[in-house]
Amino acid sequence: MEYPQKNSGEQPLQQADQCSVSCTPGETIGQMVAKDFSKAAVFTKYGIDFCCGGKKGLLQVCYEKNLDFNKISEELAKSGQLLHANSLPYQQWPLDFLAEYIVNVHHTYTRDKLPELAAYAAKVDAKHSGKNPELAIVRSLIAEIALELGTHLQKEENILFPMIARLVKAGQEGGAAIPMGIGHPVQRMILEHEQAGSILQKIRELTNDYTPPEYACITWKVFYETLAAFESDLHVHIHLENNILFPGALKLVNLQ
Repeated sequence: MEYPQKNSGEQPLQQADQCSVSCTPGETIGQMVAKDFSKAAVFTKYGIDFCCGGKKGLLQVCYEKNLDFNKISEELAKSGQLLHANSLPYQQWPLDFLAEYIVNVHHTYTRDKLPELAAYAAKVDAKHSGKNPELAIVRSLIAEIALELGTHLQKEENILFPMIARLVKAGQEGGAAIPMGIGHPVQRMILEHEQAGSILQKIRELTNDYTPPEYACITWKVFYETLAAFESDLHVHIHLENNILFPGALKLVNLQ
């Protein structure tokens, strides 16, 4: 299916030939980032969700968000030509190692930052909600996502990730019993990822893309900067699970 594109002048764009440089036909946003993590920076720049929304193709996303498909394709092609010292070969890691990495890096970061965000939200709301009533809603949404992610991380660490580790071990040993029933918890975690992403999208809209007003105090500015960093980390976190870890685990039991 082809989607007509529009640029800022409302003129339709043709499908770019150079998409073949940055992506392959039928490739999703999530698959593009899974192959080359440098593309994540381009998607983040244009507000394109490559984690929860990673199952869509680039052309479809550009149409839905009224973005210039040709321009983004060019930037994606260039991003793949750059050397990124900090990029890691996630797809080459054993699944159990990747799961441990997610826990040690992203789960730890999430647990550290949520209380910090809650404290900032409470302080800014108490001082500025009279003039900016949306701050009370932001505070409530942060409490909601903290509650949801708290139980979500526990379920991954106590149930799903140990199942994945047993799958990997079974494959290494050969002939060992393969744990069954992994499909349902994977789908449940993906659904909860989408719920968390939806909450963050509401926060982004309420905060004008984490842009404080000119009269904002330092705490307010730091609050929004921390929110933006939290969202960025969560996008990477969910991407690693939705687009690499979970598909890999499902392949081990021939469910994908």
